[in-house]
Amino acid sequence: MRIASPLPIRWLAVLLLAVITTRIPLLLTGYSYDSDAWRVASVGAKIWKTGTYEVSRFPGYPLHEILAGPFVLLGGSFLSNLSTLFAALAVIVIWYRIVRKEARFPGTLTILLAFTPLFWIDSSGTLDYVWSLLFILLSLLAILVNKTALAGILFGCAVGFRPTNFIIVAPLLVLQHLLGTPRRRILAFVLCTIGASLLAFTPVFVTYGFSGWIHRTLAETSDIHHPIRERSLFFAYRLVYSIGPLACAAIGSIFVIHRKALIALLQAREPLITASTVGVAVSILLFAVFPLERSYLLPAFPFLYLLVDRVASARTLTVASCCVISFAFINPDVVLHKGRIGTPGVNIHAGTVVENWQQRIAVIEERRRIATVPVDSPAVVMTGADEIFWFENELVERDTLPRWTRINTEFFHARDNPGVHFIMGLPKEAARALQSEGFVIYCLDSVVEFLPRKYGYTVSDIGVRVID
Repeated sequence: MRIASPLPIRWLAVLLLAVITTRIPLLLTGYSYDSDAWRVASVGAKIWKTGTYEVSRFPGYPLHEILAGPFVLLGGSFLSNLSTLFAALAVIVIWYRIVRKEARFPGTLTILLAFTPLFWIDSSGTLDYVWSLLFILLSLLAILVNKTALAGILFGCAVGFRPTNFIIVAPLLVLQHLLGTPRRRILAFVLCTIGASLLAFTPVFVTYGFSGWIHRTLAETSDIHHPIRERSLFFAYRLVYSIGPLACAAIGSIFVIHRKALIALLQAREPLITASTVGVAVSILLFAVFPLERSYLLPAFPFLYLLVDRVASARTLTVASCCVISFAFINPDVVLHKGRIGTPGVNIHAGTVVENWQQRIAVIEERRRIATVPVDSPAVVMTGADEIFWFENELVERDTLPRWTRINTEFFHARDNPGVHFIMGLPKEAARALQSEGFVIYCLDSVVEFLPRKYGYTVSDIGVRVID
């Protein structure tokens, strides 16, 4: 295999500067469009203020929750997002070190990952995806330079940032086996991975207990199950639109045209190619089980790009890379995203990165609009959102009256209208109790479908008024 000569360090510096420049618009638009980022920011700040650990959502993301806190307290969303950007720059540098050693076209692969739309989005928000990818790549690099114990510690950190990363242990073990790593060193990798993972999750187990952690994790993920047809549609659509239909077509064509070369590499048990194939497969398998957020697929991209690099020509790799990057700006979609549920319909709209920027702006505006919604008082408004609505929102403040603690500790009211209270959602019995006390119950239209899944009743069951 012909490996391209290393590129000058000046080239890498220019690329990193381009990455910083293209992330600035997203850095300035709140923690993210994803409500999970606002939860992490809120919990992280609370951990450092109180000294008491709390999960942002189960099963827990302890390393990220703890790491985010100081940045949130010192500089809000900008500094917190900026810390993620620096992690992204480290990802690019580590990735370049890997592909410079292992790939035929390291420059193209480095640019490709740097401007992969999902990586672009996640590198400028308070989310754990980029941090966990950084430690996955650090572990991969450590294996390639024969430092297996260090690789285990680094991979354990990746699990501490995002527990579902544990599935990536499969390609890392395959790689070590095919590289001829002695069994005792592979065992050291496994033990270091387990030890670092357990150490990272110590705050979770101490706070909730192991059985409590299991129970709460199962309870929190109980509403993500959908009928098989709906799940299959989610999986297929989000899989394709994690990278874009043009990119899927281009990369798929490369694998079809060069299938014999790829099969030959697998039959020869070429270590990195075989491990990369396993990495892509297990990532897709995990996504099939939890087809929720497209960013769950982020760890698959480095493995996928290594496969494409090994069989594609320089020209076809460049074309595929352009297709991937173009998805940041243009999205040839097959779904009309109008209302609460999309409907089939071919259309072209803003790409993933542009759309994400628009969505972040919309979240900031929505936080203002919800807090000033004109409703009859006294009222309770179910927002279907938690921290993304109230965290660092100067238009609302927490309710501390004992009456609310019977239902939920996260009640808020509008500063300009103390009679209007807000909550993520209400159980049916709690809603009826408030109605009997004279409160009018409202919900945003985005909550209408959330209520049956979460609480088992509809707006018509108890006369909840819907706000458009």
